[in-house]
Amino acid sequence: MPKEGTHADLVFSQMDLKVVLQHIPLSNDSIALGTIAFPVFNFIGENQYETLTDLEKKYCYKVYCYGSFLGYTDTSQLKQGFVPITCIDPITDFKYDPATLTVTVAWEVLKNCK
Repeated sequence: MPKEGTHADLVFSQMDLKVVLQHIPLSNDSIALGTIAFPVFNFIGENQYETLTDLEKKYCYKVYCYGSFLGYTDTSQLKQGFVPITCIDPITDFKYDPATLTVTVAWEVLKNCK
């Protein structure tokens, strides 16, 4: 049993992308988190990729399908301006670190989610 007043981070990971729910209070009660989907990155074509700076290109990864080059996934920002967690209002108060591909949402933001 966790000690009352202690907190922990909950990390969901899919490939290189991580979603961190930060500072969740531990108690004997259950916590309903709803549905958490992984955010999506922008897809860009070769022409758009060529207009990027070298620094911006660092965050782009080639996408292939059955050996055919399709374009790039741009991980410098999320496609949506929110984290896809089931709430009436989209969660727009989050941090995204493109260097570590980590989305962080504080418990204070999630606790009133309906």
